[in-house]
Amino acid sequence: MSCHFARFIGRLRLVVASTGWMARGERRPVIDGVDTASNDGRVTAGSGVLKPGFTTATRAHCMTIATRRAHAPHAPAALPGNEETARARLLRAASDLFCRYGINATGVDAVVTAAGTAKATLYKSFGSKEGLVEAVLEAEGAAWRDWFLGEIEATPGGPVEKLLGAFDVLEKWFAADRFFGCPFINAVGEFDKRDNRFKQIALDHKQVVMARIADLVGEAGISDITGTTHQIGLLINGAIVAALITSDPGVARHARIAAGKLLVPTR
Repeated sequence: MSCHFARFIGRLRLVVASTGWMARGERRPVIDGVDTASNDGRVTAGSGVLKPGFTTATRAHCMTIATRRAHAPHAPAALPGNEETARARLLRAASDLFCRYGINATGVDAVVTAAGTAKATLYKSFGSKEGLVEAVLEAEGAAWRDWFLGEIEATPGGPVEKLLGAFDVLEKWFAADRFFGCPFINAVGEFDKRDNRFKQIALDHKQVVMARIADLVGEAGISDITGTTHQIGLLINGAIVAALITSDPGVARHARIAAGKLLVPTR
């Protein structure tokens, strides 16, 4: 099996895995691999166990994030300067190299060369390559969520228009020079599928995005909020993987058409 084919299978497994699961004895809905709102409005992690502190207050925080419109789906570029800026340069260099060439194919020597820093600075700032990978995922995830949710909120119209507009936003991203797929799907696809380190970071990222999608689905008058949100999540993930493999931004339009067939008010 070639390296490229193995990575492709890994990405598809993550998309398939996004169907989620339910804890024994629980009736808590699972949306796109993430347990979402129970009757009290709390959001839970994919394990079926309530994540501490992720309550209606956190949902409100998700809304705050959604109202901050970022200009790009990536962490901001570093500025020249002191040690703090050196850390930012390392994050930027690692993000570019990990996304373009893969995490396992990129050594720390390549990162520090691209960042123009010493290797000691990398280990002082992140402790290890694994620590750097986690920091990159956290930074890229935060920037992407601010951008994506902000763009959705800026879409004119009601909840249906905003949900469909999400796929227009994706199409713009797919056409960008720096589009190398979802860093979370890529990271999980590269490592042992029994290793939960990066899966948990991916689930935390999904939690914030899917909570807002679920809110919009409810506001659109859809009675099956759980099922419809789950289906939209699959369309989003599937479009990202398809765009990466085909280099065709237009796959987002096909996903948009499919989403439109789901968003028919039923109450």
